[in-house]
Amino acid sequence: MEPVSREHHTVVLYGIRDLHATSLSWATVSVPIMTFRRYSVLEQMRWSFRATRWLLRHLGQYDMVHFHGAALFNLLPALAAIVRRRRYLLVALSARGDLSPSARSNRIPLVAALRRRLVSGATVGLALSDDIASEFAALGLPSQRIVPMQNPVDTTRFAPLVPPGEDPRALSHTLGFVGKLCARKRPDLVLESLALLRQRGFHEARAVFVGPFDSPEYERFFRDRMTRLAVTDAVELLGYCADVSTVLAADVSLLVLPSTKEGLPGALVEAMACGLPAIVTDVGAMGRTVRDAGCGWVVEADPEAIAAAVTELWVDRDRWIEYSTAAQRYARSHCDIKAVVHTYVSALSEAGKR
Repeated sequence: MEPVSREHHTVVLYGIRDLHATSLSWATVSVPIMTFRRYSVLEQMRWSFRATRWLLRHLGQYDMVHFHGAALFNLLPALAAIVRRRRYLLVALSARGDLSPSARSNRIPLVAALRRRLVSGATVGLALSDDIASEFAALGLPSQRIVPMQNPVDTTRFAPLVPPGEDPRALSHTLGFVGKLCARKRPDLVLESLALLRQRGFHEARAVFVGPFDSPEYERFFRDRMTRLAVTDAVELLGYCADVSTVLAADVSLLVLPSTKEGLPGALVEAMACGLPAIVTDVGAMGRTVRDAGCGWVVEADPEAIAAAVTELWVDRDRWIEYSTAAQRYARSHCDIKAVVHTYVSALSEAGKR
């Protein structure tokens, strides 16, 4: 959105964690319509109400609305766009999630019918994976309105400091995880893999986790697992980080994302742009991206499988260099922000003609 805002008048409605309150300086106008600590049902309802009310009052000034995420509380404000007869664009962030027939909310017939109406009425659906495109189509969005799109990354900012052959990270034994620490993303499997690696001779192995805990309950579970696995001294919890480029450019040697649901996470393309090999599960576009790039392994969500892949990489420096080079090359050619912005703006232009 930042490059788009240089040529188009943009208003961004967003929520903020009170510890990280900030305005979006690149937007023409940024409106923090709520403060939250966690996404409880009550706070989701607050978001929907406030966003809908704002749109009903102001939408006459705008041509298009971008709805980010397919959770029902994000989609409900699209009713305002329908009422005000404005075009709207949807981005679903993960497959097998809110758009899936098996999603908990879709088991309620009225909710399922409402979501179908909101999705099928979109002017454009931006799909970060083939699975998401299929879910859009299943909910009635015509194929000509579904646009495949990569997650963007500023490849210049994330570029490694040195060539792969000289990169000290090739000799580092540090696992990296970037994203919300929650059951859906399964960072606890990274802990279990770390414990296995240390038991098998990588005594200096460490893990760095970047991201906030989703809930106090998961944080208690995660810290208990650290204690039980005896890896507390080998784990660094950095919490929320506005810019992960410096973390990825330090001594992290690879990224591990064993999620159950994803589209194409920004963390993956940022790590690839930074020259990090990746170990991922085959969900969303992660598996296809890593296979196409030739920059890592696609594994089952199993600590043994993760540890085996990590071991192959850590004992073979030449392979690390090969995967690092491949990751950077793919990120530059497919995910560079300039190319993705072109796709986004083209989608908006086509939508404006409908």
